[in-house]
Amino acid sequence: MKDPLISEYFTAYFDLSNIISFMRVREAGHNRDLFERTYLKGGNIGKRTFSDAFDLEDESIAGVIAKGAYAQVLLPAFAAFQETGSLYMLEKARDDYLLGLLKKRRHDMFSIAPVMCYYIAKQREAAAVRMVMTAKQGGIDQDVVNERLKELY
Repeated sequence: MKDPLISEYFTAYFDLSNIISFMRVREAGHNRDLFERTYLKGGNIGKRTFSDAFDLEDESIAGVIAKGAYAQVLLPAFAAFQETGSLYMLEKARDDYLLGLLKKRRHDMFSIAPVMCYYIAKQREAAAVRMVMTAKQGGIDQDVVNERLKELY
């Protein structure tokens, strides 16, 4: 029996990861061919969409790539990217969106959702602990850490 949550989760994961890879390749000054080699199949956003958007200005990319359900999540992250040049907020938006998909069905006892939600939540907790400890050791301001912390279960 196939659970539609699995398909929805991984389709979104591939799409959002492709967007982040696309932005990384562009920011590093690499060419379109490198992105096409890193492209993950399985999402709803086709390779052609990314190829067509590769030479656009940063301000225009969000409107071309972040459509549908992703637009609401990614547009603030794209704005943060334009301000700071950091892709971290795109990664945070991806992870928060994916956790949101799982949280909708976390109490559905007859699906894989509670197990997936628990597993992802534990990964995020571990990442949060690592980030906080690294920030404390590095003397990073608490406000910066709070801004970057991803949503926990």
